[in-house]
Amino acid sequence: MPDCYLREITHTDIKVIHTWRNDKAIVDGLGSTYRYVNLETEEQWFTKYQNNRATQVRLAVVNKSDDVLIGMVSLVQIDSLARTAELALQIGNRNFWGCGVGKWATQSAITHAFNNLNLNRVYLYVLVENKSAQAVYQSTGFQEEGILRQAIYKSGEYRDLLVMSILHNEFVVGN
Repeated sequence: MPDCYLREITHTDIKVIHTWRNDKAIVDGLGSTYRYVNLETEEQWFTKYQNNRATQVRLAVVNKSDDVLIGMVSLVQIDSLARTAELALQIGNRNFWGCGVGKWATQSAITHAFNNLNLNRVYLYVLVENKSAQAVYQSTGFQEEGILRQAIYKSGEYRDLLVMSILHNEFVVGN
């Protein structure tokens, strides 16, 4: 198990997150379109987050040994009536790719969603071709729901997104 911890993102994280959002190789694996993002836009994004904390939880994934920010896991689009949220994961520090941090962060976020936020369903979108991310999500209990055909435009072509979810009654701690 990775030696990491979660904490809420802070203003001091913005510069690191900004470098990740401007790294095409990192964004290529995500279900979002690559765009150049300036630091002012990141500042506005953070301010918007601070003003909408009731509908989103944005957590920094931090390496315990040196307190370095290595990723971010978020629960967004929180709907307290339907008790649902969308999970988003980004491990921006490439030194931590493939060593279990993504699985740990996902497991930690859904534990928080079900045990603290009283949610019933957590869902996510992942590129159909991103098999390694799908394996992480399946290993934490997410199940495939369906395909959103040509749902995103990336690198000059339309791509399909796989919708996955996990329900509270399917959740097993320590998956």
